Amino acid sequence: MDIFDNFSSNFKLLGELSPVVNFRFLLALAKDCGLIKRFRKIHPLIFIKAYLDATREGGRKPSIGAIWRKYNSIGVFSGSKPVSRSAVEKFIARENIAKFASEFIKELEEHLTAQSMSQSADAVKELQGLVKDLDDIIAQDGCEITVNPQAAAHAQNDDPNDQSFKTSVGGAGRKLHAGWSLLHSALFTASITSAVASERAEIRCDKMGNKLFIADAGYPSLDLFRELEENGAYFLIKMKNSLKPEVLRAQAFANDKYIDEVVEYNGERIKLNEDMRFKNKCSYDFIVRSRRKGKKDLIMRILKVYNPYYCGNDSTRDPDQSKDASDPSLNGYCYLATNIPAAKLDLAQIYATYRLRWSAEIGFKCLRSGNTLHSGKAVKKTTVDNLLKLSTMNHRIKTVIAAALQPLVKVRMSDLLVARESGSLVGLLLDKVCYCPNTLINNLTVKQFKDAIVDSYKRLGVSRVSKTNKSLGKGVSCTIEILSKPPAPSGGLPLVA
Repeated sequence: MDIFDNFSSNFKLLGELSPVVNFRFLLALAKDCGLIKRFRKIHPLIFIKAYLDATREGGRKPSIGAIWRKYNSIGVFSGSKPVSRSAVEKFIARENIAKFASEFIKELEEHLTAQSMSQSADAVKELQGLVKDLDDIIAQDGCEITVNPQAAAHAQNDDPNDQSFKTSVGGAGRKLHAGWSLLHSALFTASITSAVASERAEIRCDKMGNKLFIADAGYPSLDLFRELEENGAYFLIKMKNSLKPEVLRAQAFANDKYIDEVVEYNGERIKLNEDMRFKNKCSYDFIVRSRRKGKKDLIMRILKVYNPYYCGNDSTRDPDQSKDASDPSLNGYCYLATNIPAAKLDLAQIYATYRLRWSAEIGFKCLRSGNTLHSGKAVKKTTVDNLLKLSTMNHRIKTVIAAALQPLVKVRMSDLLVARESGSLVGLLLDKVCYCPNTLINNLTVKQFKDAIVDSYKRLGVSRVSKTNKSLGKGVSCTIEILSKPPAPSGGLPLVA
């Protein structure tokens, strides 16, 4: 039987994969995306299988040569003619390969069940109960990737002013800017630039309507805050402590409730980390105003959150025990800017929600450790970028399949374990659905195969939060616990001038 004669079975997942992982379907998709005009040498399905096989072991960084060898070894069983390494390299360098990968994933998502394996999805759902018009949380961050130094030399041979591979520390690199959907544990937006390009310029504000945008201290900008608000988005962004905003009013917060009366400051400019009117070791909720000529006034909250365990680089060290208590990075305060009203989320809930930003770091860790965010020895800019984009395709294939299996597995799976460990499992699934000559799986009935796959995925479950992290309020489960309660009463801080 032809290796690509797909089939449906009583293992639902194989039947759902069958229409997408299909020789003729992917050939038509590649033509529709402009990746190929007519089938000559490289076939898209064989290429996808070759790429996944070359990257199936966690942490492996495959070369173009490894993908080429896998392609030819798979091609032997499909009756496809061997191709040269240069043919594979030219295929990877094609402009529309990213569009093809994106459309392939879209089809995969439509055919598989609309489940989410994201642990942070539960936190998003809790937040939706408090902020009724919220669709999703988008955690934005960037990740610099080292590339072959010859890539920079190659680009500058064509154009001496080309800065595509410039980095702040020397060498050659690219940067992946990503907005991670915490509801779906997937890339919501992604772009690749030089490593020194503006991070703020890569934010797709036009796609953030009815979403909460979370970012760290590299992103704050009044213009960004305005643009997000104009596009109907909520924002929650970490600020530096050297703030001197125009304060309208403030209220203290301690022990999960607002204390004292609201104090009116009527637009006084106050340096929040130094003013003696604010109690030491106490959190504050401020309403501040930003004026811009020709623009509507921006009214937002700035939260000065006291946490004795928040100490810059060492988040478990109490600042009272610091050798240098004057060091501002060890003063136990975190500053956050948001446009979510206090009536919807109190100060403690905002701080707990900000911790979800760590999901973006985990996302990049998944790409690096299990999905080969790596461009090998490629020197052409399009080849470098396409290999990086293919790694995001690799990540999404794994998470979509894991999400589809989650109801059978009946455990919440770890993003990181799925990224690291599920490559060979995805390979076996594709081998089974494509009838690849694999003695191990062909000797198993569909039921035996299903049981083996489900048993393997059960081992990829999320670990419990440690006692230490639970005591510090870390972990998604801690955020869910805080968001499951209504906002603290007596928070009299409406977002008005």
